[in-house]
Order: sequence, then C-alpha cells, then structure tokens
Amino acid sequence: MEHLDAPNKMGRYAEISVATMLKNSGRQVQRPISLTAPFDMLVDGWRIDVKSALMNNHHGYPLWEFSIMDGKRKVEQCDFYILRIHDLPFYALPVHLLYKAPVRARKISVTIRSLIDGGAVRAMDFKNFMQGNYGPGLHSHTHEVPAHGHRATSAQFADG
Repeated sequence: MEHLDAPNKMGRYAEISVATMLKNSGRQVQRPISLTAPFDMLVDGWRIDVKSALMNNHHGYPLWEFSIMDGKRKVEQCDFYILRIHDLPFYALPVHLLYKAPVRARKISVTIRSLIDGGAVRAMDFKNFMQGNYGPGLHSHTHEVPAHGHRATSAQFADG
C-alpha cells in the first residue's frame, strides 16, 4: 500500500470528491489506472487535473496557492483544471473553480479579491461543466498523452 503525505491525501480526496460530484451530475468519469498519468481523470472525454489547497495566511489575508507545473512537468497536458478551495470563510463546503488550460503558469494564487473579481465566473463555469454544458471533449475515443509518446486507450482508464 502506498504511503501518502498530508497534501497528497488531500489531493487524492479532492479528486475522488470531484469525480463523485461529476458522476452524480450525469458525467462519464474515468480515472487513469496509472498514478503517473499527466492528468487526474477523463470527464466526457475532457482531460481534467484537480488541484486543491487549504487557506494560508499571507500578511493577514487569506490566500490559496495551487501548483500547476512541478519541476518534472514542462507542458500542461490537460484541457481543464478544477481548483478546489478549502476553508473559504463563511462557506461550509469547498468551492470549485474551472480554469481552461493552458494557464501558462507554475502556480495559481487565489485571494478573496480575485474570488470577488473573477471567481464567481469560474465557479459558474464549473457548474456549467458539471451540468455537461461543454459537450464531449476531444479525447472521448482515443486519448493523446504527449509525454509518453503513445496513444492512450480506454483500457488505460478505469470508470470512477
């Protein structure tokens, strides 16, 4: 059994929670069989990478930071990022934001101000995605995985 540190446990829980939300909304969700896949799930053919963050205190203000590209990954290999914000003041549940890839950044920082300025739109984008308003993705039958130089087939993905 693999050992996961606290941030990886939170990330895995976020992936499972988002997959469950999407499936409960009628989306077809498949998870890669390999833990080294360049994205977390396929949703109606869209490659999705889920990121989650707890609130940090930055000079007395709430801040959430999401790592997009680590030192190993030089190219974004998903269609969308779903950011799961934990500990948002006055909200009992996490808030989800949808970002279209590529974002061309190593990290995304979210503040209360950025949530007010554009977060509502990104939250509504997530809701629309969850309801299937984006249609089928480009990768609904075969899936390009550029980093490995081969085509991924449905056999490399598991439902759920």
